[in-house]
Amino acid sequence: MSSSPHPGLPRREPPDPGTPLSRRVAFALAVLLVLVVAGIQALSSFAPQQPAPAQPAEVDAPATTMDQFGLTARLYVLVLHGLGMPDPDGEASDALAKAAPTPRDEVRAVAAMAEMATTPEEGAARALARLDALRPEFERRASESPEDGEAAALLADLDALRAVYTEGPDALGDEARDRLVQRHGWFARLALAFGLDDDDPRRAAIFGAAGALTAGVLAAAVVVPLALLVGFILLVVGLVLFMGRSLRPRFVPPAPGGSVYLETLVVFLLGFMGVKVLADLVGLVLSDAAAVVAGLTLQGGLAVLILWPVVRGVPIARWRAATGWHAPRGVLREVGCGVLGYLAALPVFVGGVVLSLVLSALWTLISSALRGTPEQQPMPRNAPLDLVLSGNAVLVVLLFLMATVWAPIVEETIFRGALYRHARARIGAAAAGLLAALVFAFMHGYGPLFTPPLIALGFMFALLREWRGSLIASVTAHFLHNFVTLSALLIVVHLLGS
Repeated sequence: MSSSPHPGLPRREPPDPGTPLSRRVAFALAVLLVLVVAGIQALSSFAPQQPAPAQPAEVDAPATTMDQFGLTARLYVLVLHGLGMPDPDGEASDALAKAAPTPRDEVRAVAAMAEMATTPEEGAARALARLDALRPEFERRASESPEDGEAAALLADLDALRAVYTEGPDALGDEARDRLVQRHGWFARLALAFGLDDDDPRRAAIFGAAGALTAGVLAAAVVVPLALLVGFILLVVGLVLFMGRSLRPRFVPPAPGGSVYLETLVVFLLGFMGVKVLADLVGLVLSDAAAVVAGLTLQGGLAVLILWPVVRGVPIARWRAATGWHAPRGVLREVGCGVLGYLAALPVFVGGVVLSLVLSALWTLISSALRGTPEQQPMPRNAPLDLVLSGNAVLVVLLFLMATVWAPIVEETIFRGALYRHARARIGAAAAGLLAALVFAFMHGYGPLFTPPLIALGFMFALLREWRGSLIASVTAHFLHNFVTLSALLIVVHLLGS
């Protein structure tokens, strides 16, 4: 710890502004709002993804296959093709079929399953077996709801695909081919190119991005393990230095008693809830796209709330020092520490990802056992991915700015600047870091099963704050994570959609 006039005791700053009454009120409101916002976000993560069945007028609506399932299926097919590594046992094909969230996606999965086989003969057999498995359910729907045009259309899709995989891609007439492409887009073209030579223009158009995607996967297969190795070494060295007291934390906690930085969290949560309500109202009046634009724009305006202590009378210089927006040893040094800290956080983050996968698998087993069926759960919702796949350039730009500018600045100021500081006055660094990480993670709306990676990142960002005293290192690490992951996602989506 920093030097103290009393040997053996850490130095403390004076208490932050606030009265006992304001502290009690802020604490009660913070607990209530965290629970409410986390509950709302968790419920939204469980919202049903499957759209309502199409009405007859929508049966031949243009295909929209750039959704989460469509993206995953394309990635499977193109990367396996580029690597020359088919799916001989059919395990990946079966997993893909079970993950299809809608009947149309179940049909689209047939084309992907056929391409993932070792040989065209095996692929055709795999596709035909899947078509036979789908037919009873589709026939039941058609018989129970004769007016359901989508059910009849799905049966026609099965017949068209059966002709393709028994007689070849040229078995369909122009009208049937056009209708299949109209309904299933890329997946229909994939089926209609089945078994053709790779230099055939129809097949070359489908697999044009396979080379770039495969190169990216191979590069990631080298870069990611190397980054994890370097990060693990840095993490171990940091722990050894910390245990040996060679790495001395620079954060100086305040004495207990203040409330103004806990108030900052309360004000931010109130603003966050207000933005959600206003965005929902815009969606009711205008459209879902308008609601998303309004939500992102209004959320950007919440950045001014980080200055709540200044409004309460805290001098700007003291606010900067208290929240960590200073760099006594130089900005570049803090940025460099943020880069090293992010690398050290990667192994912990991957551990969180593994934990989420384990929890998700357990949840699937338990829920399947309770339902009495072994079916796999649909893929979890991912709001940023939904925005990227929307194809709306305005939404993508807003998302990128929010993720790489707004989130590192505002979220770090709120969670590692204000909340961590308030908690650190009363509890140790590990407990304060975990508290800030939990609130940070459950604010993101990925659902309880998928919060461990965010908790891991939030905790490591808090340790950076404790180590450096400055907030710049954790802001840098937060920026790096969001920039790298979102840029990679945008590149993959661009290649898959080209």
